[in-house]
Amino acid sequence: MPDLNTGDPTVQSRIAGYLNTLATLGVKGIRVDAAKHMAPSDIAEILAQVDAPLYAFQEVIDLGGEAISATEYQGTADITEFRYGASLGDIFNNQALVNLQQFGESPALLPSDQAVVFTDNHDNQRGHGAGGSNILTHRDDALYRLANAFMLAWPYGSPKVMSSYAFPDSDQGPPQVAVYQQGEAQCGEAWVCEHRWPEIANMVALRQQADAAEVTHWWDNGHHQIAFSREAQGFIAINREQQALTHIFQPIWQMAAIKT
Repeated sequence: MPDLNTGDPTVQSRIAGYLNTLATLGVKGIRVDAAKHMAPSDIAEILAQVDAPLYAFQEVIDLGGEAISATEYQGTADITEFRYGASLGDIFNNQALVNLQQFGESPALLPSDQAVVFTDNHDNQRGHGAGGSNILTHRDDALYRLANAFMLAWPYGSPKVMSSYAFPDSDQGPPQVAVYQQGEAQCGEAWVCEHRWPEIANMVALRQQADAAEVTHWWDNGHHQIAFSREAQGFIAINREQQALTHIFQPIWQMAAIKT
């Protein structure tokens, strides 16, 4: 693809000017695509010339053992943590949910305040862009809903929710029908709209309410039923078993119960 010399001060100034213009139009944040193919110092210099309080995060694919590491981009802007979705999918697919109790505390992951996390994104839901077979997508339905609910309830990283269109093969483009018609979103078949699923959309409010709260009152049955509180701000129970979750919790928190 055509490339720009991001180390050139003139190029840096032009890009920063473009970002400033976007901010005046109401843009609040940007994703730096393919940041891994730019020098961290170049990105830092561009962002330093942006006057508006524009949120930025960098796409850096790093599953470990890479020639270029995500840690090289720390301090420039937040960074995509691709290992998160792969690890979360592995637990929901292959392990007991009790193993989520220390999720995100691995030294292999970026610090929480620098990580942008997601169950899947526009690349790896198609088998591109890292993650392997453990990546959960909307095609996993109930399991995908549970994983996203956990992501939004758990205090690690800045969560990013996917909104897709359906595709029979990985190279298919978007539907011919517009997602909005007469002011209404056309969700259901051609447009998946995961961000509107109640189990995902309603958890955003809990995340916002409990963003700074710690995890307390963890409970599990030793297998696939877990529950925890975000201090006094919210509570979630997740059940990945066939039988009902019958444990009695003290009703002192707001409840957001999720079940397959």
